[in-house]
Amino acid sequence: MVALGLITAFTSIAGLPWMCGATVQSMNHVRSMTKSEYNDESGTLEVTGVIETRLTGLLTHALILGTLWLLPLLGYLPIPVVSGIFLFLGRKLMSGNSFLVRIKDA
Repeated sequence: MVALGLITAFTSIAGLPWMCGATVQSMNHVRSMTKSEYNDESGTLEVTGVIETRLTGLLTHALILGTLWLLPLLGYLPIPVVSGIFLFLGRKLMSGNSFLVRIKDA
């Protein structure tokens, strides 16, 4: 908690987004750092562990900061295209979210 507090304070001062404030980014991070194995008995993929690292969050925010230099080029993209990309990414992440599956089943 102390590390997350320090990171949040630093990103707030630097004008960067918080690590815990981006749902799509956080879900992608957790999925990419998950170790899973196929269970032959149940026929499903089971999570065996999650690798914890702060480096990926730092690199992600550094890449977001790097997009500042791309802003003149990003101005040529139509807003519906950008909105469609975010809609696609958000919908794709919702399909594997166990919380939403449990809500749907209830």
